[in-house]
Amino acid sequence: MTCKLSLVGTIIVCSLLVGGGVAQAQIVVTKARIGCLDIQTDGNLTALVASACNNRSSCSYKAPTPQEYTAAGVKASTQTSCPLGMEITYRCGQNDEQVVSVPGDAWTHPPALLVCDGTTIATNHQDVTPPPQGTSSEPACRPPKLGPPDYYIAPRDMLDWTPTQSHGDYTLEGFRPPQPATPAMYDSPPTSNIAGAPGSTLGANEGRLRAELRAAAATAKKDPLNNLCQAAQMFTRNGPPSANTPSDHDFGNAFADLSVTGKVAFARFGQLHPNEASLRGNLGCQGASDSSLTTALDRAYQVARVLRGPHDSPDRQPLGWIAVSGEDDQPYRPVNVPSNRGKFPVFQLSANVPLFNIRVNTRYMIAHARPPLFERPASPLVDGGSGRQVPADLLPALAADAQVILFIHGGDSRLEEADDLTEALHGLCGKNWTVISMDLPTSGYADNIDHRLISPISAVACHFTPVVDFIEEFIVAFVDTLDGQLHGQLKPKIQAIVGGSLGGNMSMRLGRRSNTPWITNVIPWSPASIWPSMIAQHNAAAAGCDTGWDMLKDMAVNQSLKWSGLEERFLPDRETPELRRELFYGGFDWSPVGGLGGPPQAQCWFSDKYQCKKYLILTSRIDRQETYDANFRAWHWRLGAEQLAFSHQQFAPETEKPLYLLNTKRMLLFCGYEDTCADLCKYTRDVSSKMVNTPGYARFLKQTGHSLDNEHPDWIARQIVDFLGSTVCTANIAPIINEILLDDSTASRASIVEIINAILLDDN
Repeated sequence: MTCKLSLVGTIIVCSLLVGGGVAQAQIVVTKARIGCLDIQTDGNLTALVASACNNRSSCSYKAPTPQEYTAAGVKASTQTSCPLGMEITYRCGQNDEQVVSVPGDAWTHPPALLVCDGTTIATNHQDVTPPPQGTSSEPACRPPKLGPPDYYIAPRDMLDWTPTQSHGDYTLEGFRPPQPATPAMYDSPPTSNIAGAPGSTLGANEGRLRAELRAAAATAKKDPLNNLCQAAQMFTRNGPPSANTPSDHDFGNAFADLSVTGKVAFARFGQLHPNEASLRGNLGCQGASDSSLTTALDRAYQVARVLRGPHDSPDRQPLGWIAVSGEDDQPYRPVNVPSNRGKFPVFQLSANVPLFNIRVNTRYMIAHARPPLFERPASPLVDGGSGRQVPADLLPALAADAQVILFIHGGDSRLEEADDLTEALHGLCGKNWTVISMDLPTSGYADNIDHRLISPISAVACHFTPVVDFIEEFIVAFVDTLDGQLHGQLKPKIQAIVGGSLGGNMSMRLGRRSNTPWITNVIPWSPASIWPSMIAQHNAAAAGCDTGWDMLKDMAVNQSLKWSGLEERFLPDRETPELRRELFYGGFDWSPVGGLGGPPQAQCWFSDKYQCKKYLILTSRIDRQETYDANFRAWHWRLGAEQLAFSHQQFAPETEKPLYLLNTKRMLLFCGYEDTCADLCKYTRDVSSKMVNTPGYARFLKQTGHSLDNEHPDWIARQIVDFLGSTVCTANIAPIINEILLDDSTASRASIVEIINAILLDDN
């Protein structure tokens, strides 16, 4: 049943909806022909096959002999030396047509099998044409705004304009970064002919701050009071801007910002909870006016407070651009880039990954369609006195009826990647769909880890990809930790693990784990590493890793390992100024001529039909500029290399059985036909036909690229809900409910909850 609910007048409109799931799909024969198929073009057998097979979930149809089909009034075109074959075209429900053929002479061969109810991926994989964007079934995407309230662009004179030149032998790979941007190119519009603009024109080095601010960010890690004193001195002097130098007022704001925007600085700031008295006793503040001390403190506390709330809050916008230097002190929350669109509560979590004994601090969101009441500790996180308090974060909680979808984002991304799918799921009434999405290690605002803590780079080999292993173990450790904090409420509520690209890779890997009974369903799309392993075996001439050897692909793996530090000048602790610019060029602008070839990697994220492609790529660049550091750079290249080296087609240990045959948990698998970089969808389709041990089904989307959850979120959400066995219905009231329940001043909350639950909890 489809239910559209309007809070105005409390009108509920319901109508029957035919779901796209396997249980409801029935055969519809659209064309069948028999004869010399080179010349028999019309569907001369359609009526007979349709009569036998339509409205069934499976059908075995034996080709009639010439005598039989002639007696039934069927005329077949024939030609000397042309065998008489049979071809049947049919659909399963609303999915695209598929074809089954029987060679000539067809009646001497086994029957044609028409299957819509296959119980495994291997027996149930079909093409689908999802509804186009901008329709009632799939609304148009909303491009992010390259300006407030989405993105706050750094002022020109806050940026580093020192030109850096690449060096080293990049000739074979065609790796040639352009000349650095100049001040005249600052913040060039996307319509300019400058690759990556505006992100690539934010300073000469991809958003790097000017030297004075970087030094202040580094100093703040030890003593943020020094930054506050620098800010107060600037406010006291209050000089105007000069050539290429900000005003003292703007500089003062930036120094105050840097006392709280980095993880280490803010932790120390919280311990000190500074006030005017503590600043007056600091030598660095001598000579600063009392009012300037107050101005510096007010700015710092305001920034610390707004960073823990919605990015577009009324308190955030007047602050404008906020100084942050992730290169010197990683931020812990989005600063000048958007936080999650639904304004869902965000939490911090520290998880130890036992197999590696590495602790990762990360953030995550819990996005309910109908949230519970979250509690907030009475004691503030930082107490600087009246008007200068940073409230403690809400405590994590799950509604009793929460149906949890654990979302795993793609490489270098962040938890906000789940925004589109979350909004689409919340537009479906019935269950209380609750998306939990976290920043993976060295992504978003999680800790950026030196990958050498996991293993030496030289250890990467066929059947040994430790960083990929580490990410999988982190996800399990994250769930274990959060489940403990929620007193065992999380694991029983997890309905599925979902994700694309790296997230798809992890979903498939997690679907093979035998020690995690809480994983019952996995929904990967565009899964990385579905391709054959691209690394050669060590100490073996021209030998692939359980698959064929390809010299160019092996070169691609080793080139990425080189850039992650296999060549020592690329190690994170040997960072040189040009490497930041090279990372962004390599990820966003470089078209490799060796190895895998193809367009720049970022262009592979979406199909050209996706209306928001250009702007999401441009803003993703700015996202990563905020959190970049040397560990992020080295991790990017190493994880890329390991995902090329690992493969779901590799043999399981001590067997010659491909890993995908060990996927025995229910799976809904997707890919987009236009996901052609590294032939990812092609390999997904190839492997799916062999997944005989995996219950579930696969759907391959026409006119769709890699990030299909962004390109068709509403359609994907309906498929997920159908796969999980829930009624599919639509009700676009989730954002309204969330606003009501998160507003502590709403006195009528209880009655509203009662009314909504009475309407929406009835699946019948």
